[in-house]
Amino acid sequence: MTSKVYVYVKLREVNSPIIAGVLNFYNDRIDFRYAKSWLNNPSAFAFHPDLLPLTEMVYTSRELDGCLGVFRDSGPGIWGKEVIKRQHPNSDLADCLVLSNNLLRIGAFRYAPERDAVFGGEVDAISLEEIYAAILAMEDGGVLTERQALVLAQGSSMDGMRPKGFTVIDGQSWIVKFPSKNDYDNKAINELIGMRLAHACGIDTPDVKLLPLTPQKYAVAVKRFDTDGLNIFPLMSAASAMGYADRESEKKDYRWFAQTLIRLSSDPLADCESLFRRMVLNIMISNKDDHIYNQAMNLKNGKWQLSPVYDVVCGEGNRRNHAMAIGDRGTDGDLANALTSAGDFGFNDQQATTIINEMIDIVSGWKDIVCDEVDTIEAKKIEWAILHPDIFRAPLAHSFSA
Repeated sequence: MTSKVYVYVKLREVNSPIIAGVLNFYNDRIDFRYAKSWLNNPSAFAFHPDLLPLTEMVYTSRELDGCLGVFRDSGPGIWGKEVIKRQHPNSDLADCLVLSNNLLRIGAFRYAPERDAVFGGEVDAISLEEIYAAILAMEDGGVLTERQALVLAQGSSMDGMRPKGFTVIDGQSWIVKFPSKNDYDNKAINELIGMRLAHACGIDTPDVKLLPLTPQKYAVAVKRFDTDGLNIFPLMSAASAMGYADRESEKKDYRWFAQTLIRLSSDPLADCESLFRRMVLNIMISNKDDHIYNQAMNLKNGKWQLSPVYDVVCGEGNRRNHAMAIGDRGTDGDLANALTSAGDFGFNDQQATTIINEMIDIVSGWKDIVCDEVDTIEAKKIEWAILHPDIFRAPLAHSFSA
């Protein structure tokens, strides 16, 4: 069992990670302290501007949340932990950090159990077919071959529930999300539609591609936005930016994140407008999986800003309402509720209504936007989720043009 994890930072693809601090895992808490060498480094940045300032203090939380949430963001999610525990059944939280793949880790952090770690190796070129076969073997619960374990390990450091891997397209690294045998619909197509609509609505969106696996199955590839091939950009989720700790339900709120952007972002007006558009789009496409780990900020040129959008999936989420509160009626997913929060994003009602109506016009043409990539049969399957009549119900619904 690992009790001490050293935190390294890698800001350029060609450079080796440099030590920046250490996490100590105890039975009742986790501590973090910056390394003195990092505090004296002219390139040093605070891992969180408010909660982890560059001091010699010891920062403490019960879990990897609160002031230490940034370290959770670069660790494995549900799928990655399952992959790790298949090979290391007794692994704990600290073990999962150091056992997950550093070579393809999202963001700037790297983890090791020793202070003078040597980071090396190269990313294996693995075909999509081989990755998908290993995922199916994992889901079937059988004994994995040594090769299958190696293939799955490449995607072990990413957050989320979906099976994941990586591929290279035109010399750039892309995250690939694969279907699960338990999927009830074609999530890859639903995500492609959601991301194309985000782009059409003026939201900063990474490149997205559908990748065929079989005649009926697709993966979706998303170009990584934590690297431009030369520089690596630190990331922190909305949960970490807000300092979310377990059971702080009041922070599961778009308005709370908007106020955090006002405090931390280098361009709060633009970022608040973008967040408002993302919230409204999630309502319009019935994306109920809009939780606080599916929003993020990144650090570029020493300035924190809202990251490009990701995980925008039509009809997603096994819940009646949204994962984050939208307005005065909490998580209710309708446009009138969104309008009640306009002031928190810096708009008056007229400005917010103009944005919403503009987006309705765009989303209404969704079939034309995706017709070159999605056939009519697949489009028909998800049609129910886009501009559902329920989003126009409730008071003030007459303000919007369906």
